[in-house]
Amino acid sequence: MSSLNTYFLEKSSTLIQKLITGQGTAKQRLLDCEIEFCLTFSIPIPADLEPIRKKIIQELNQKNEIRIGENIHSTSYRNTLYSMRNARASKIIGEIYNLYKEIEFRERFK
Repeated sequence: MSSLNTYFLEKSSTLIQKLITGQGTAKQRLLDCEIEFCLTFSIPIPADLEPIRKKIIQELNQKNEIRIGENIHSTSYRNTLYSMRNARASKIIGEIYNLYKEIEFRERFK
């Protein structure tokens, strides 16, 4: 599991950096990091932290995707963020950061 934790930390550190230092509002930064978020949050993490990961994913995918015919016009992630308040988006960025710090702490002191 250690190598997966290391991989998660590498990917999530890039995501965190973009979410914290990126331009625009918290919503805009989350929108800009859609691909990084999806890649990072597909990496397995310790089982006891899985509910936190799932909660973050669920919060960012509450709305349905928008399809026009066979094509996806807007992903569930984007559609959710379009209707989300900036304060909520900021809170989610904090939750992502806290998850990162918990895994980092465990790796450092194992």
